[in-house]
Amino acid sequence: MDHCRISWGKIDQIITPSVDGGNQYVLTRKPLVYTDKLYLGRPEKYQVVSQDQAYKKGDTVAVHWGWICAKLSAGQLENLAFYTRKAIDFANIYHPAGL
Repeated sequence: MDHCRISWGKIDQIITPSVDGGNQYVLTRKPLVYTDKLYLGRPEKYQVVSQDQAYKKGDTVAVHWGWICAKLSAGQLENLAFYTRKAIDFANIYHPAGL
C-alpha cells in the first residue's frame, strides 16, 4: 500500500545518472505503516527515480511507485498532506484492526 499511495518527500541527494538515463534521488519521507492501524511513520530515506533531471537538492516532490511525479508547491504539499490524513483516517474508521 505504501508504494501505491502518492507520497511526498524532500530531496537530500542526487545520484546521476540512473541506468535508464534519468536521475536517481534519495529523499526523506514518511512511509505508510500498519500495526493495529494505518499511520505515517517516522521519516526515512527512500530512493526514487525520474526521467526529468530538473529536480534539485531541497525540492519537495510527489512520489508514486518509486517515481517522482512532480515538484510540489507549498499549497500542493499542504493539500496532499491534508487529503492523505483524511484517507488514512477513513481507512482506520471503516477498516479497523485486522485490515
